Amino acid sequence: MNFRLLTPILATLLCWLSFSDRAWAEYRSFLLQIKSSDGKESKIVKSTLDPDQYRGYFPTAPTDQITYLETWKCKGNTANLPMCKSPREIAADVAEAAKLNTPTSP
Repeated sequence: MNFRLLTPILATLLCWLSFSDRAWAEYRSFLLQIKSSDGKESKIVKSTLDPDQYRGYFPTAPTDQITYLETWKCKGNTANLPMCKSPREIAADVAEAAKLNTPTSP
């Protein structure tokens, strides 16, 4: 194989990917429900960690149940931005905006 030809091609490709204006990043978000084993305590959190990762990163009791209620992708450049809204939250915002813009009858 001729590495003299392959090296400039790989270097060009690497530079193009590194300095590209378009960010191809994306991440998955989760809506998690964390329940105590006795069922008396329950909380819902929005996280970029799945249930297994969440348990490993945050202190939880070994008997707590962590399940995800919803999951969605956040696309685009996500650096230093708050977590994107879920499709359900976006639909609720659109419905609320439509309700506010609808003329009411006297």
